[in-house]
Amino acid sequence: MTTNEFLLSAPVLLISFFAISAILLDALIKYSTRVTFIYTTVGLLITAIAAAVTIPTKGYAYANMITVGGYAAFFDVIFCIAALLTVIAARPYLESQDFEHDEFYSLVLFCVGGMILISHAANMLVLFIGVEVMSVLFYVLAGYFRSTVRSVEAALKYFLLGAFSTGFMLYGMALLYGSTGTLNIAEINTAVQGTIEFPLLLVIGIGLLIIGLSFKIAAFPFHQWVPDVYEGAPTVVTGFMSTAGKAAALSAFIPIITALMPANQYKIQMLLALIAGATMLVGNITAISQSNVKRMLAYSSIAHAGYLMMGLVANNTQGWSGMLYYSAAYMFM
Repeated sequence: MTTNEFLLSAPVLLISFFAISAILLDALIKYSTRVTFIYTTVGLLITAIAAAVTIPTKGYAYANMITVGGYAAFFDVIFCIAALLTVIAARPYLESQDFEHDEFYSLVLFCVGGMILISHAANMLVLFIGVEVMSVLFYVLAGYFRSTVRSVEAALKYFLLGAFSTGFMLYGMALLYGSTGTLNIAEINTAVQGTIEFPLLLVIGIGLLIIGLSFKIAAFPFHQWVPDVYEGAPTVVTGFMSTAGKAAALSAFIPIITALMPANQYKIQMLLALIAGATMLVGNITAISQSNVKRMLAYSSIAHAGYLMMGLVANNTQGWSGMLYYSAAYMFM
């Protein structure tokens, strides 16, 4: 590991350090809620600043396993700000529910760690680890009010459907490896531009991977979990999932779709366009008939996933820049 790699990968290392040390604070300090809250806030601010500093750079680190700088660092800033807003809102909210516990803040830190790993992934294996870290923490956070039936139900539904979608994504990765002989995203891009020995495996792998990631972004027809989970989860967690979680899935979509597009550009673009269009229609139309505010906002969140996916359909710098801008605006909204 070179010094340059160490500095450029600072967001990944910092968030991991703060997440692990936050747990130690909980264990070593009695009644550490206030300390952990301040420590988490400071940690997220430092990580966001480190990410912002590395945005102008672009490259790879750790044997081309992760990317550094560029859009990944911009997404890091979004994740940290979203988590910061969540933590600040969570303290009075959890106190009002008489359910404030120290571990909430460390759970948020670990969740952001998974998101940052997703945005920096240059290898399918790293991407899978990041997705699983984020997903497992979301399952726990959705059921954080463990004495409330709806919160437990939300966590259970999210866990079961999340595990199901993970199977699709992992099988898709396996088929991509079988057809291209590599898990490195840049090498996959090179391979699909040449002669593929098993083209059918590649096509099926692309389809399964899109299904798995579409679930994470809550795109039609893989959106059914969203209303129940958003309604049952604590409100601050719902906001965090609908903004940072969606942005994290998008940060995974961009390099993968870019790498796979040469394999069959027209068909992939048409598939993404159909999913995006159906997501917009279903999300907006269904939101109209909702009588529960959180369910209405859940369907609105689904519609926003459709808007964001149009940047993937464009598959150019303008489209990706639009997704970044929209993700940032949606987070603050």
